Amino acid sequence: PRSLETVSAETGISAALLAGRRAVTTGVFGFLDDDDEYLPCAIDQRLRILDEDPSIDVVATNGFRCKSSKDEAAFNHLGAVTVDPLLALYRENWLASCGGFFRSSSVSEEFFQQLPRHIHWSWLAFRLIQANRTVAVLNQPTFRINDTAGSASKSETYLFCHIDVYSRMLASVTRPDVRQILRQRLMQAWHEVSDLHRKRGHLKLAWAAHLRSLRFPSGWKFVAYTRTVSYTHLRAHET
Repeated sequence: PRSLETVSAETGISAALLAGRRAVTTGVFGFLDDDDEYLPCAIDQRLRILDEDPSIDVVATNGFRCKSSKDEAAFNHLGAVTVDPLLALYRENWLASCGGFFRSSSVSEEFFQQLPRHIHWSWLAFRLIQANRTVAVLNQPTFRINDTAGSASKSETYLFCHIDVYSRMLASVTRPDVRQILRQRLMQAWHEVSDLHRKRGHLKLAWAAHLRSLRFPSGWKFVAYTRTVSYTHLRAHET
């Protein structure tokens, strides 16, 4: 279905990120969404880390997520990144859009090509790890992400994009523990897509997505959901 198509970096935010990277002429760079903000001294703190250690390619920092005028820590497990950055990525996406700082010479334009429509930063973090880029952590608040009602993370396409991103990751990672996590994530994503289609009355798509979720080793956990889809299907025919 159209909603599950892979979207390349030709339009939207993905294209803007690529264009931004292409415009970089300095030795370091970062990003800032229009509804977010850097905290005082944020740039200085990040620059200091890159200046002091030329082997570091990326600085990942902590910050705040502000919802209903209340600040909460953006990340609670940022320290795990220094131990195992790939595994830590599936605990929480430690590379926020305004939380990262990059060395231009080692984080090239290539990393920003063919970004998914959503979940750009998880995908970018994954690619950087796979390319053996060195990540340093600054577990201090340097940014504030302001929650907005119309943010992309609340859209339906954001849900569909999980299948695209997890499938890409699974196709290129070899670690057994991470592959197991990705299979679980994909299974859950297919189930959620099925339920969304069911609620919208797109029953053929709901069945197709449900069957995809059942193909995974732990897919049995959604066998009972078959009754829910069947009941919805019967009700639709009755009316």
